[in-house]
Amino acid sequence: MALGGEVVVGYAVAIKERFGQETFVMAYANDVLSYIPTEDVLAGGGYEGQSAQMIYGLPAPWASGIEARILGEVEARVSALAQ
Repeated sequence: MALGGEVVVGYAVAIKERFGQETFVMAYANDVLSYIPTEDVLAGGGYEGQSAQMIYGLPAPWASGIEARILGEVEARVSALAQ
């Protein structure tokens, strides 16, 4: 699964849990827009959760719910490929 941006390791863990440990998860695919935090990282604040996106010119921290949106889209893409 190729994902844009610098997704934190929690995304790989979640995707492998859902689709199997043999699933290869790759970040920086066609884009490096910022760290993309999971809910845990976002709630913890710090560089990856609250300020890294400013270095990349994004105007604000990621909103709560970003992890569910990304993982929902991963699920949709995998389902589309399976048809």
